[in-house]
Formats: sequence, C-alpha cells, structure tokens
Amino acid sequence: MPKKYLGCVVFDGDNTLWYNSHKYNEPALKCAEIICKEFKEESPYYLDILKRFDEIDQAGVKQFGFGKERFPSSWVQTYQEFCQKVGKIPLRRTEKLLYIEASKFWQPPFPMKKKARMVLRKLKALGFYLVLLTGGDPEVQQMKIQANDIKKYFNEIKIVGTDKTKELESLASQFGYNNVWMVGDSKKSDISKAIKAKVKAFYIPSVNWDYENWVCNDPETYCRFVIELKDIKEILAYF
Repeated sequence: MPKKYLGCVVFDGDNTLWYNSHKYNEPALKCAEIICKEFKEESPYYLDILKRFDEIDQAGVKQFGFGKERFPSSWVQTYQEFCQKVGKIPLRRTEKLLYIEASKFWQPPFPMKKKARMVLRKLKALGFYLVLLTGGDPEVQQMKIQANDIKKYFNEIKIVGTDKTKELESLASQFGYNNVWMVGDSKKSDISKAIKAKVKAFYIPSVNWDYENWVCNDPETYCRFVIELKDIKEILAYF
C-alpha cells in the first residue's frame, strides 16, 4: 500500500452519493399514460404496462448496459409489443414521444445524499485514497459529477459499464485486499463485485430497481466481507 495513505475507500455514485432512482418515476408514469391514451378502449391494464416494461428494461442491460439509450428504447419496445398484441401498427410520432419523455430521466438536478459531502471531506482529511467507481453512461455520469462539484474529493474517478470487479481487483493489488473498502447501495453491482474481488464492503440500502436484487449463496462469506449500514455517515465509525 502506498505509504502516505491509510487505505482506499471506493464509492459508488448513483443512489450512494446522490439520489438517482426517483429520476425514473415520473417519466415511467408519463410513458405508461401515453400508451393508455393512444389505445383508448383497447388500453392494457396500467400495471401490466409497467410490469412488461420492467421485464424488457432488465433484459435490455445485455444490449445497452447502463447507457442512457436503454430506458427510452425499452419504452419504445414496450409500446411496439402491445401494438403487436392487438394488431395495431405503431405510430412513429408516438415512438418519438415516448423516447423523448423517457429520456428526461437523466436531466438535472442530481441532489446529493445527506452527509455524503461531509463523509468524503473527513475521509480525505484522515488520509484515505478516495475513488469514485460508478457505472452508467459516461456522459450522464460526468454531468452528475460536475453538477455536484465532487471531483475535488477523489484521487481517481472511474466510470465503468456493469462490472466493477477488475477495477476493485486492481486497487486491491495496489493497497492490499484488507485495505480496500467498497461503498454501495446495490447488492448486485457493488456488493457482489466486492466479494468477488475479495475486498470489504459497506452496504447502504436504498430504493432500487429489481435488476439490482442479488442474494449471496454463502452467508458466511457475506458476513466476512460485508457490513450493512443504514446511513452513509455511519462509515466514519469504522475508520
């Protein structure tokens, strides 16, 4: 481990440092409403639209990853599928409207979590090497970083696709496996990758989509690597 640092703390971005999941709610409701209004008497049940969309959106991770095109493309595909069910030709203007409405999920603002800045400041002052390791569309993630003016807190900023394992393994090789901590809200994207990389993790639950659900099949391993917290400020008690 580099001598001048006490260790390395790696932070996820979305839903860990700043709020994110709520950004999808209003566009999703609006898109479902657009579909209902167009189908009129043949409109599918509102919740069925949302359920089928969620299935399509989760499957879309294989093609789009966490890119900004996935969410709006999934809404267009949902509309096309319901059109096919009733023998209706999809309207180009509706597809465009759905895409535009759904794309609003990545528009600012991106409010920070309470106490997140305080935690970053204190860990940096204590002498920890701080890394922002966030998954998602590079353009959107950079926008969030700049909007919240948090670049100054980090020694490194890494924007990746859907797998953080290699980056965590690389940091572990530099600092030592016992000196790297992953901080995240997602069991699938953050915690499972930390366990795979054999580094410690702080799990801070938040509102998230079903794609991020993950259960460790080895409770003993989970307990050895993971500490569950209620709030980001609780991290400071461990350093």
